[in-house]
Amino acid sequence: MDEIKYYEKIVVASFDILGFKKRIMVDSKDAATILANLIKNAYFGNSFYSKEVNLNDPESEKYKISDFYGKMERYSDSMFLYGDPQKSIEDQFTLMTAMAAKTIALGFNCKSPYAVRCGIAVGDLHEISLNEYGKTISVFTGTSVLKAYEIEQEQNWAGGAIHEDLVTYATGGLVIKTFNEIPWKYEKRTKIAVDWRKVLLAHNADKAHWKSIINQVFNENEEEVQKKKNHTINFFEN
Repeated sequence: MDEIKYYEKIVVASFDILGFKKRIMVDSKDAATILANLIKNAYFGNSFYSKEVNLNDPESEKYKISDFYGKMERYSDSMFLYGDPQKSIEDQFTLMTAMAAKTIALGFNCKSPYAVRCGIAVGDLHEISLNEYGKTISVFTGTSVLKAYEIEQEQNWAGGAIHEDLVTYATGGLVIKTFNEIPWKYEKRTKIAVDWRKVLLAHNADKAHWKSIINQVFNENEEEVQKKKNHTINFFEN
């Protein structure tokens, strides 16, 4: 029998890799698999906080999803990460922003670096468990999923932003930053960004090193690609 669970408020993060379709010929794994590895390594690192972060093994596959604290769901090339409904919104927010900062940073630290983009939102969630051919499949839907995906897709850089509904929780923390120049594709929205810079610089304080990697990631001459690169570097330097 199918089962439906409903959560009135839960924090959700949506992750995507920019420009991945053009790398299919050189990458043996699909984008969602790479994102899942980065997210799991972000969780199993030494600490959620930047001063203790471990970025030494970003491409490891030694962690199983069953060992992971939360729930992840693949949708096409994107990955969604769901907060723990047993925890407060504040605790979910703190964990999710730290996970986002580390995941974005881990993308830049891979041997073949990736530009990761993330959106974080809060809203309701329906978890539908379907029994198909003797297996249980979970499907997630709700305003939290839609808002996280929307805010992730609307950014024009490698980085992360936090939905305006969560601004009241963004009063502190090591991995959030008020940034007036978040590049939105359409109308301007929240000014609260995920501060992945702190994670990178705690791992290696050489800014020139990371700028060269950002340039490597956005190495195509197309105007839109160069805009994303410039927006990313602007955030990194400010």
